[in-house]
Amino acid sequence: MPIGWLQRIVWIWSIACASIASANVPPIRPVGLVLELQGELDHASQIDDIRRGVAKAKADGAQVIALKIRGRAWRYDIARTLAEFVASCEPPVAVYVADGALGVALAGAPANAGCWATEGLTLERDDDAIEYADNAKQIRDDAKVWAKSDGWSVLTKHAALRAAVLDPRKGCWLIEAKNGAISTSDEQPDEPTRKAATRVLQVNVETSGRLRVPLNDAVSLGLLSGRVRNATESLQAAAERLGLNNLDIREPRAIGTTLQRLRDQANVHVEQTQSMLNHAEKSLVVDRDGVVSGPAVKNLAGASALATISSAKFELEQAKTLLLTTPEIQHLPSPGQSGLVTKGTMFATRWRSTIEALHKRAAKLEKQAIEFRDAK
Repeated sequence: MPIGWLQRIVWIWSIACASIASANVPPIRPVGLVLELQGELDHASQIDDIRRGVAKAKADGAQVIALKIRGRAWRYDIARTLAEFVASCEPPVAVYVADGALGVALAGAPANAGCWATEGLTLERDDDAIEYADNAKQIRDDAKVWAKSDGWSVLTKHAALRAAVLDPRKGCWLIEAKNGAISTSDEQPDEPTRKAATRVLQVNVETSGRLRVPLNDAVSLGLLSGRVRNATESLQAAAERLGLNNLDIREPRAIGTTLQRLRDQANVHVEQTQSMLNHAEKSLVVDRDGVVSGPAVKNLAGASALATISSAKFELEQAKTLLLTTPEIQHLPSPGQSGLVTKGTMFATRWRSTIEALHKRAAKLEKQAIEFRDAK
């Protein structure tokens, strides 16, 4: 047999084998991942946590992500930033509302992958839950900007509901027409209008200043994409919405840290600083029972104290960094302060005075320790 024919047979056989092998390789499934945000939507550093979580998920191959938000509290400025992020995020991020926070649903509404909520949920705007604001005036000013522009939100089409979200004391009514269409109004419809409607529902409770929107109505108004039972179903619904079939769902990941946990971390750093400074102060007491210690004893005591003070200063810097990156911590009780204090400004004042006192004490002890170390 000529060599050319032999080469051709080998070539054909190789192609056939490759075709058989490729036929046995299953198609690559799109990857989906649930990110579970820890705590309320109440401190600005959470947005960075979300961005980092999404970036990590993308690096790991995720093609669609569901962000599960369990908390009740939320802030206007953080909700708006979240809305801008999920509206243009790649890979697409769906928002899953596990509790009744109305603001979180509004923030998630622009998401390309949809905004989903637990079946039977009633969305609520509750001022009692919006407890920790970085700056109350800033939040109010931001709300005014939202009321005027509101370019990102589905509330652009519902001026009456938007006004009630900004101030739950304002009246807001949901009106369902006979054809099933739902609209909002800032006043209770009169009798002739009632006859043209099948249902009129007041969505705000005037006595408590709360705003409540039933889930079905929220879907009809376009505030939500639909109802699901859990975060996994929201991920699957988002994948279907994006045309991603046969989703490979990975284990959910927790992201972010609650404001209370960050406060506790700052508290630990402060307590560690206090403990180390106490130890350093005791180590500098070298004269006992009227006996004056010589330079060698002071040198050792000073060097030991300086090492302890250095560690204390590191702990203090850790506390200061946490307070700088998450200033909302200062709206919670400082170390040793009762949570019964009603004004958040009293918490912030105590945090500042505690940090300043520790800084001054460390500087004073450091000066004494250096004198001991260099004693001759």
